[in-house]
Amino acid sequence: MRLASLSGDDIAKMLAILLMFSGFGYAIGAWIDHEQAKDPTRSALTILAEIAGVVGLVIAVIQIATD
Repeated sequence: MRLASLSGDDIAKMLAILLMFSGFGYAIGAWIDHEQAKDPTRSALTILAEIAGVVGLVIAVIQIATD
């Protein structure tokens, strides 16, 4: 698949999947750091990453379902 032949929907799907995996990946890494440090607080960045992961998941599901 050539990059020039991608439609807007294809790009939206790829961005949603990228957002989902990057959000979940960061959240998992932050959770591991949290468990190793035994720190009872979660950073705002961790919470934002979790939200980004969920938003990316929702967008990906909507994009795939309406395809």
